[in-house]
Amino acid sequence: MRIEKILSAAILGGASLLAVAADTTARMTREQAEQLMEQDGTSVMQENLPVNLFNAKADIVEAMIVLGVDPNGKLEQTPQTTLEFALSACSDTRLAEADIQRTIAVLLREGARPNDTGMMGTLILAAQQCTPGIVRQLVAGGAKLDQRTPQGYTPLSMALIVGKLENAEALIDAGARLSAEGAARLTEMGAGNDRMLALVKRASAK
Repeated sequence: MRIEKILSAAILGGASLLAVAADTTARMTREQAEQLMEQDGTSVMQENLPVNLFNAKADIVEAMIVLGVDPNGKLEQTPQTTLEFALSACSDTRLAEADIQRTIAVLLREGARPNDTGMMGTLILAAQQCTPGIVRQLVAGGAKLDQRTPQGYTPLSMALIVGKLENAEALIDAGARLSAEGAARLTEMGAGNDRMLALVKRASAK
C-alpha cells in the first residue's frame, strides 16, 4: 500500500509540473486581477512589471497583463524584453524553477514574443543561465534555435562555451546544429572535456 501511495504521489507530481510548464490554468478574471493588485499594493504600470518578473511572481505578472500592461512592452531606459527579464530570475538561487517556468508560461500565453530583439535574445540567455526545462519550454513556445548574439553566437554555442552541457544537449535534441567553423572552434576549446566533445560531434552530424 505504501508503494502504491508513493507511485501515486510521483505521478501526480509529474502531472503538476507539466501543468505548470504548459500553464493550463484558466486566465484570471479582471475582478480577480483587481483584487490581487489591491492586496499587493503595486500600481498597475509597465515600469512595475520587471521587478515582478525578476522575482517570478507569476500571479502578479498575470494580473498586471489582464489589467492592461503590455506583455511585449519595453522600458525606455532598458532594451530587455519581458521574457528576458523573466529569464534573469534564473540567476537567483532562492527562486523555485517551477515559479520561473510558470511566469514564462504566463507571458507566452499572453502573447509575449520569444524572438523579439532585446539585450541578448531569450534562448541565448536561457542557454547560459537557466535549466534544460526552461530551455525546452522556450523552444516549445516558439523561440528560434538560430537566434544570434551580435558576435554571431547561437544558443547552442553559448551553452557549450559557458559549460551548460545539459542545456546544450536539450538544444541538440530540439534540432540545433553547429557550423563546421563553430564546431572546429569548440572542439579546440573543449580539449580534454569528453562530454563536451561528444556533444560538439553530435551537433556537427548531418
